[in-house]
Amino acid sequence: MQSLKVFGLSSVLLAVSLSAHGAAVDFGNSNTLKWTGTKLAGAHDGTVKLKEGKLDLDGKAEKGRFVFDMKSIQNSDLKGEWKTKLEDHLKSADFFDVQKHPEAVLVIRELKADAKDKTKYEAKGDLTIKGITKPMTFPATITQEKGKTLVNAKFTLNRLDWDIRYNSGKFFDPKALGDKLILDDIGFESVLTSN
Repeated sequence: MQSLKVFGLSSVLLAVSLSAHGAAVDFGNSNTLKWTGTKLAGAHDGTVKLKEGKLDLDGKAEKGRFVFDMKSIQNSDLKGEWKTKLEDHLKSADFFDVQKHPEAVLVIRELKADAKDKTKYEAKGDLTIKGITKPMTFPATITQEKGKTLVNAKFTLNRLDWDIRYNSGKFFDPKALGDKLILDDIGFESVLTSN
């Protein structure tokens, strides 16, 4: 079985439709989050479904909340037995332990506009994976296009912050792991469209 070596840096792109600035937007459950995992000999990619999502630029405690169904993790580049093995491994306790932790939640608590460019924001919030919540800050761009509001954000996560230690060089001997070593950075990319 080919094992996942590296989760690569990627981006999150949220596409939402707002009737007016600050209106709450419901994403429903028809969107997916794309993931890319890079290993020494190549890469894998796939999706995770959005279970529910809302964005409210005028929200007090929360500007946004996105809940992902971790049991829906799928691989897109493999087929048959290898696809099933990789998906099962990602769902196992080695990675996301979806039986115990079926959801991941991103809560955006603050969106601070740039003084010079009002389309650019600093987003601050909390990400919960495997029942562990960690703060995160990342840049975001929010623009209007054809009646839709586009929110583009990029960030890198250290999987060790969420107790995803499988084949990490910080917990296992890198020499013994060889090409099975997995880097600790993970990244995601998504285009989410409101209902």
